[in-house]
Amino acid sequence: MTPTPRLTVATVTYNAVNALAPTVASVVRQSARNRFEYIIVDGFSMDGSIDLIKDFFDAKLVDYWISSPDAGIYDAMNRVIELARGEYILFLNAGDEFAEADTVEKFLDWQGDKPDYVWGDCLIKSQGKLVSDPANNMLRHIYRQMTVSHQSIAIRKALLKEHNFRRYYKVAADYEVLCHLITSGRRGLYRPIPVALIEEEGFSSRNFYRGLREKRMISYHYFPQDRWRSGPYFFTWGIYMKVKVALQTMVKSWRDYLKEVYGAENTSGVSKGLKRS
Repeated sequence: MTPTPRLTVATVTYNAVNALAPTVASVVRQSARNRFEYIIVDGFSMDGSIDLIKDFFDAKLVDYWISSPDAGIYDAMNRVIELARGEYILFLNAGDEFAEADTVEKFLDWQGDKPDYVWGDCLIKSQGKLVSDPANNMLRHIYRQMTVSHQSIAIRKALLKEHNFRRYYKVAADYEVLCHLITSGRRGLYRPIPVALIEEEGFSSRNFYRGLREKRMISYHYFPQDRWRSGPYFFTWGIYMKVKVALQTMVKSWRDYLKEVYGAENTSGVSKGLKRS
C-alpha cells in the first residue's frame, strides 16, 4: 500500500493554459518531490488546458487530475480536499510558483509536535521586480485582512474537511478559513522562508470591492471586539479605491482626447510637455 504523503500540492485552474506550465514546472523541480503528491483540478477549460494537463500526466509530472464544471474557485478547492491524500494541503494555483527549487524541503523541515497549519512568506511580482512580503506577524492585522497568501500556507486536511471553503464567499473564503483556524485555537507554525511567487494582480485584487465587503463581513463575525478599528480601515480603503479608479478614468479620457486632437504619434510628446509645465 502506498504510504500517505506528508503534503498535497494542488493546482486549481480554469482557462489558464498559458499560466499553467510555469506552475507545474516549479512543482516538479522540487528537490523533495517524493515527499508530496501533486494534483490538478480543472474547471472544464476550453482553451487547451486539458490537453496540456493530459501531457503532464502522461509524463508522470502530475499524480492525479480531474476536469469538470464547477461553481467557482472555492468549489474547486473543496474538491481538492476530497481528493487529497496528503496530511496537509497547499494550494498553488495556475500562475503561482514555488519560490525556490528546495522550497518544499525547507517548508516541511520542522521538529516536534505537528502543527495544525504551517505558513511562510511570499514573493510578489510587481512591475518587473520581486517584492518580499514577510508574514511573521500574521496575527497582528488578521482582524482586518488576509495576512498571509493562501499559496504560502499548508493546512491539515482533516481540519479543512471539518471546515471547508464557504462557497457563499466569492473572493475571501480563504480569509474566512484562516480566521476560523485562529479563533478556534488551532496551533500554527511559521517558517521564515519565501514559499510562493505570486502575481501582484491576483484573483482577489481583480475583485476588490466584493472582496472588501466579504472581508468586512468576516472580520465583524470573528473579531467583533476589533470593529472600532476595522470599520474605519474598510471605509478608508473603499474611498481610496474609488478615488484611484476615478483618477485612472480621467487620465485615460484625457489621453484619448489628446490622441483624437493631436494624433497618436504626437500624444506622448504632448503629454510630456504638459507634465513639464
